[in-house]
Amino acid sequence: MTSRRPSCPSSLFASDEHSPISILNFNGVGGGTILYAAHFPRLHPSDFRVRSLDGVADDWPIDYSTLEPWYAVNDHHMGVAGLAGDPAYPPHQPPLPPVPLGRLGETMARGFNRLGWHWWPSEIAIATREHEGRAPCINLGTCKIGCAQGARGTVDVTYWPLALRHVEQVTAGLPAVRDGLAGLEADAIARYGSGLAALDHASRSALVDEFAARHPTVLQRLGLETVTCYYQQDGVLERLGLEARPPYPMGHQVPPGDLTLLKPVIARGRIYRDAS
Repeated sequence: MTSRRPSCPSSLFASDEHSPISILNFNGVGGGTILYAAHFPRLHPSDFRVRSLDGVADDWPIDYSTLEPWYAVNDHHMGVAGLAGDPAYPPHQPPLPPVPLGRLGETMARGFNRLGWHWWPSEIAIATREHEGRAPCINLGTCKIGCAQGARGTVDVTYWPLALRHVEQVTAGLPAVRDGLAGLEADAIARYGSGLAALDHASRSALVDEFAARHPTVLQRLGLETVTCYYQQDGVLERLGLEARPPYPMGHQVPPGDLTLLKPVIARGRIYRDAS
């Protein structure tokens, strides 16, 4: 197999010349989470003490209890859905309710119960209800090629907006946008004797183009805020004659599933090892 490494030197690219697997790399905000399945398991307490318990590798310098509060913080930011009570893990409460089992999930659950195998609804970074400004999953079925709904917990819709909000607090960007809009309105009144909204399209465009030349960053910020905030408001959508819902395919209805199938799993009790 020949290498597909580009001529430019970069640590982002790797040679697959001697590998049976071809590597696909891409650059994008969100990194690997853009294409991941959003499965969100935690480490077990015993995973931190593999040298002491199993005689392999090395123990971690920290334990599960040290990380547990940060697991919870990350679960909240990423929007992890799940069901509390899994005997395979120490007690914790996922921030969102579990994704529905559906018919296939129920069929697998019955089979696992018949065999006496452990199963539990997977913890997964998919919003099952509105969470931190993200719309809930509507079962589009396109998870691994991109979630147009924004329900899957990818870094571009979780930590990146959070970081931007903190930047806004530091740089006071929104007051600059408000001041810019006030200046644009003042320009319209000074030149045409009326506010921007009352002008014809050509006059508005001319003013906006001149304003953009003088204040490019303000107009860019205004565009970002308009797209991400204004047109997501239910009242705005209704006034535009649009249905107040995410502007994507309606998705599918999935039955929530019969969680009473978990009774034999719970009855078997805790199965994770105590690493204390």
